[in-house]
Amino acid sequence: MALALLVYSPWAIRAAVGSHGNPVFPIAANTLGMGHWDHEQVARWNKTHGPQAKDAGLAGRISAFAREGILDGQWSPSLGTIETWLDGKTHHEPLKNVGFLWFGVAAAVLLALMSGRILGWELVLVLTAQCAGWMAFTHLQGRFLLPIALPIALLMGLAMDSATASMWGKWSQWGRIIVGAAVCWQVVTSAFLLWPELGLLRGPHDDRGVLVGMLLEYGGEYRFPEALAQPDAEGMRPRLGEGITTYLIGDATPLYYHGEVIYNTVWDKCQLAEQMRAAKTPADTLEWLRKIEGVDYLVINWSEVARFRRSYGFPDEIVPERIKALGLGQAFPAARPMEVYAVR
Repeated sequence: MALALLVYSPWAIRAAVGSHGNPVFPIAANTLGMGHWDHEQVARWNKTHGPQAKDAGLAGRISAFAREGILDGQWSPSLGTIETWLDGKTHHEPLKNVGFLWFGVAAAVLLALMSGRILGWELVLVLTAQCAGWMAFTHLQGRFLLPIALPIALLMGLAMDSATASMWGKWSQWGRIIVGAAVCWQVVTSAFLLWPELGLLRGPHDDRGVLVGMLLEYGGEYRFPEALAQPDAEGMRPRLGEGITTYLIGDATPLYYHGEVIYNTVWDKCQLAEQMRAAKTPADTLEWLRKIEGVDYLVINWSEVARFRRSYGFPDEIVPERIKALGLGQAFPAARPMEVYAVR
């Protein structure tokens, strides 16, 4: 516990300084301090970070654990997964969708406890605490279950070590072969599970992945084409993106851009929406973008805006019609659903 607090302390200090006293901001904002947020922002955050109505109560949370973990094909292939590969149809029968991995986890927990090792009990306790914490303190999204992969892997290793060393005797070699085959099966089938996510590792048009800078079909990275960078007084062009101010709406990757970046998280007040709400005419908003903020390009990820609007809430002013009314021109073709507008 002390080590965990020590590791977390830099974030706790940063959060406390930024929020004027809340080391876990925005959690417990109503009690420990909400910093620069107002009550509307805190209420919106709390609403969207709690379980949905169908998942309320102990039964609902257990059901969510089954849905997001045991029955989720992204964790492990199942009989239903194999049938989907064969016939292209989605199968909803719960028993068919129990991942093969979880049968191994159940056996590993049993073997770890039977081994008599303290480590086995400790790992089971950690796994139980993580699952209970997920059900009690998160908004029940499957991705937050990912940390349980670590104790699961250690449990399975400990269980097989105990089984092959003492319980199986002369059959220990066959046990290792069986386990090795099971691991290979999991690796091969996981490749099929991850195939739809290939674009995260390799861009659609070349070998550079999205994670290292594939944003625009124009061929650039998270920076703008050299043709848009104006030469200085000596005729020298600046490095791509330098000297350019970009305003991001909906896009959550400000660190991938070069030059100055204006960015609001989905929980903060959207400056552009606030200005559009207060301005008398679209021309006033455009003037604010150009002269007050010094924006060169406005980048809007409409897909993310739509997702935020469905889940977390997003300002009504940020819609294509209102943006078009500002009189901005599209700077250059961008990968859908990204749109890049020239402000100056």
